[in-house]
Amino acid sequence: MGNRKSRPSLMSFIRTQFHCWLWLVVILFFVLLGGRFCLSAADSLDTLMNDYCTFKASFDKGDINADIAVGNELGTANGGNLPVFQDGIRGKALLINETSVKDVRYTSDSNFVLSKPGAISFWVQPVQWLRGDGLPNLPGGKAGQKVQTGMVFFSTSIGKANFVIKRQTTHDITRDESDRLLIYSSAFNGLRDIRLWHKDMIWREGEWHHLVLTWSRQDIVLFIDGSRVGQTVIEKPMEITPDTFTLGSQFGTSILLDEFCIYSKQLTDEEVKLLHADIISSKKQRMEK
Repeated sequence: MGNRKSRPSLMSFIRTQFHCWLWLVVILFFVLLGGRFCLSAADSLDTLMNDYCTFKASFDKGDINADIAVGNELGTANGGNLPVFQDGIRGKALLINETSVKDVRYTSDSNFVLSKPGAISFWVQPVQWLRGDGLPNLPGGKAGQKVQTGMVFFSTSIGKANFVIKRQTTHDITRDESDRLLIYSSAFNGLRDIRLWHKDMIWREGEWHHLVLTWSRQDIVLFIDGSRVGQTVIEKPMEITPDTFTLGSQFGTSILLDEFCIYSKQLTDEEVKLLHADIISSKKQRMEK
């Protein structure tokens, strides 16, 4: 008699089916988990925008007025020229220099409240910060002479009180020195000035960088490109908010400014990372098309 092929037992068949279904459940679990994570991130961004964004100027419509504003959305340009818009990190960006506008002013009017927890988020690209020979593009000065220059990204003031985010640097005309990002506030809290420095501000032409400054009644935290880079304590809360705030202020250097937002809460590290990743992801998708 020839050998007969043995039939698989019932238990063997059940085990095989069980393993197949188990793997299917495991795969489905991870698919759903990934989808839930994506939805969670999207929900978090939607919540930030819908519940906490009090002001947003994307400049995508080719004007300086805000897309979102709890108060007045109109902007006022300074510099005597029409605003110039170029390709931004997402859509269009506002060029701030002597050929476009030197600065744009908006009414605080519930759009911006410095005396309560909040955050400012925006994207910046350097424009002609270096000359053709690689040296600093600074107005005037002679070789060997120190020249202090800067670019104000955001400012607000009332009387002697001011709150500023700016690029601050002192250069020798014949060599480049490290730029610094400076955040300072004076006379708002009646105590010492608040100063927060970030020294390694090495930004290249054509690069976009994400700045977030977020504050509570106890501290101010600075993020660059999604990472926390500085923090300082507020000894006494800032109790007043000026009537207006300003984007830009031309002092010898130029920038492209994009996706400017104000939030009515102190952002967490995770929320800042989500904001940064959202823009980077959309930029990558556009480049792949």
